[in-house]
Amino acid sequence: MPMSNHSEDSAGVSRRAVTTGAAWAVPTIMLAAAAPLASASPCVPPLTNWQFRQVSTNFNSGEFGVRTMANGSADSYYVRADQSPINANRNGYVHVFAPIDVVAGRTYSFDFTGLQNGGGGGRNLAARVDVFAGLRTTAQLDQQLTGTTAPTWLTNNSIWRASSYGNTGAGIPQVKLVNDGQIAPNSSTTSQPYSGTFTATTTESLFFAYTWLLTPTSGAANVNDDIALSLPTIACPA
Repeated sequence: MPMSNHSEDSAGVSRRAVTTGAAWAVPTIMLAAAAPLASASPCVPPLTNWQFRQVSTNFNSGEFGVRTMANGSADSYYVRADQSPINANRNGYVHVFAPIDVVAGRTYSFDFTGLQNGGGGGRNLAARVDVFAGLRTTAQLDQQLTGTTAPTWLTNNSIWRASSYGNTGAGIPQVKLVNDGQIAPNSSTTSQPYSGTFTATTTESLFFAYTWLLTPTSGAANVNDDIALSLPTIACPA
């Protein structure tokens, strides 16, 4: 379901004007996201009540929200934002998340797709954005970054990680790059399928979350790469 708070870029990649130091002061809001187009397993109701949260005072926002993908893949969350280099030791990040109840001993499989465009074109370390999928607690979603301290959700219950940058090493895949010069939602480039699994050790209420981790940008453009991740489908293997 498209959001109303985005601008269409039908004529190719047109980077947003960035005012260094402008804050993206967006509070936690409810996102009117539809359920995934493909039906989920009966073991989990389709995820609803999606919310958005940004953690940083140094963001410049071009857009966030749900987009219908021109390539026919499932509706996707598209984050187009920049982490201005006011504090070079502090990353910023964006969470998009929905509640999910998990049962101890059950394994959950999450399938989704990804596609990227952006200022660095997937080849500029200074424009790098890492993306994560995982099961999070409220405390993890609220966690602030202090200096270079890593947030706990980097290692706790993450089920998938990728990067816009193509030389990260350590087995971290690069999110597929558009090949037609469009922004990801408007591109005819086929999205790349991804998946991750989570086995619950306790019965509890968590949040399935996508996270965009933006490195502080540098150089004249001061822009980060932009990544679209589709709404997930969920199955519970026997």
